Amino acid sequence: MARAVFKVFLVLAIATVALPGTANDRKPARARGDQVLKSTEIYDLISPSVVIIRTEGARPGQRSQGTGFIVAGNLVLSNRHIVAGKEKVFIEIPAGGPAEVPTRSVSTDRPPQFIRPIDRVLASHPSDDLVLLEVSGLPPAPTLKLSPVTPRIGRKVYIISNIFGFERSIQESIIAGHRVINEQELLQLDGAFGPGSSGGIVVDEDGLLVGMTVARYSKSSAIGFAAPIDRLRKFLVTTTCRASGSKKIKIDSVAC
Repeated sequence: MARAVFKVFLVLAIATVALPGTANDRKPARARGDQVLKSTEIYDLISPSVVIIRTEGARPGQRSQGTGFIVAGNLVLSNRHIVAGKEKVFIEIPAGGPAEVPTRSVSTDRPPQFIRPIDRVLASHPSDDLVLLEVSGLPPAPTLKLSPVTPRIGRKVYIISNIFGFERSIQESIIAGHRVINEQELLQLDGAFGPGSSGGIVVDEDGLLVGMTVARYSKSSAIGFAAPIDRLRKFLVTTTCRASGSKKIKIDSVAC
């Protein structure tokens, strides 16, 4: 893996927004063949796993928004900086149908499919900026498959996030580089990055999870960074191995 060690300024991408309200139902992902998937197929396969994370701080009106995705059952993986220090954290699944222009102050006529406060933070890793949230009652989500390898530079990937409050927005990107920043291995991505894109899911053309967006370069909103699959897998393995009995967590190939 080609690496560069250098100092950059990263901007954590969290949107500031208002808080809505309830629930519906979702279909599991279809089985995939060996062929490369079209972008529309990627969206249909992956987007039902993507959720909105809404938070409230201690001060009145202190609200923000980010992205997360369901990895198994009632578990949502995201960035720790989205929820750190927040008084309240809610998981929202948007309603189906065409997306609406987000608003900061007016509630939408289209209520969410599901919105509920989290039960607890199941696991957190400050230096990796990863968090696993548990929330009861999540509708069934497609089974996410983890890539066995880090994608090569130049590989096409897709990102789905709630950038600028536009729920479940998909964009095509490429792996522009493998970087080491502040002693952390990161995937450099090209595309559009801004408030709300933190915690976005990054998948390859086979629909396999290869990373999660964590930040953008402060000097350009067209350069973003993602935690690679190896870091995500290690975090999930650690969490899995701490659980036992009926609490055992099963996430694709992740096992003790």
